[in-house]
Amino acid sequence: MRSFAFYGKGGMGKSTVTTNVASALSEQGYKVMVIGCDPKADCTSTLHAGVKIKPFLDFLKERAGIELFKQIGVFEEYSPDIVLFDVLGDMVCGGLALPLRRGLAQ
Repeated sequence: MRSFAFYGKGGMGKSTVTTNVASALSEQGYKVMVIGCDPKADCTSTLHAGVKIKPFLDFLKERAGIELFKQIGVFEEYSPDIVLFDVLGDMVCGGLALPLRRGLAQ
């Protein structure tokens, strides 16, 4: 499994890039998981036909975030080839840096 994090301030196009990269990789046959850390859930809304899902930021607020995904076996259950993190970098929240700090993304 390869993981990549797209970081940056709000409004610069991270969610657009993440969505397009996920779509392109999926069309090439890769199984892609997108974990969005943005409060508006921009990056995932276009990938699931507008059905609202809980943003990763909400999981970070409620529990230990990345550790939660490991504990419940999300990566093992879905076995993604690639995981993309869409991380809003201008919010003051140490939890948003978890993908890089924990060595889960490049």
